[in-house]
Amino acid sequence: MRNQKHARYNLTAILTSLIILSFFVGGFAQSQQTPTTDQDTKNDSQIIRCFQCTNFVEVEVSNREGKDVPILTKDDFIIYEDGVKQTISYWAEKEGSVTANKPGIYEICYYPSNNLFDGKFRKIRVEVRTKDKGKLRVKFSPIGYYAKKELLK
Repeated sequence: MRNQKHARYNLTAILTSLIILSFFVGGFAQSQQTPTTDQDTKNDSQIIRCFQCTNFVEVEVSNREGKDVPILTKDDFIIYEDGVKQTISYWAEKEGSVTANKPGIYEICYYPSNNLFDGKFRKIRVEVRTKDKGKLRVKFSPIGYYAKKELLK
């Protein structure tokens, strides 16, 4: 009889402890969650918005006879925007350009140094320089863009 009392008392104490502990754990878990409603962020003066325009240019390179120019690297390409040399941030040869019996087609990406969205036209120019200094045909698209404020959206 005495053992049953102790067992019942121990069981009650354990259940009570678990219930109390679950309240603490549940409260802790809720305090770790971040607010997800727009209402919490609309009036937040700590929000910083950054706008960065990225320009992709597709470049097609061939020799005078229209044949592929092999082994071009990122360093062979120079890109200008409004006469100002830009830093190439991404460069890749498009897959299938050689196997499709077309001249080498490359993708170039850069962040323009002129970040003004004033509606003016920005002219793009691409040069390809190789070690053999041979004449190359370089076609690229786009040749420019209008820096409209709508690009910020």
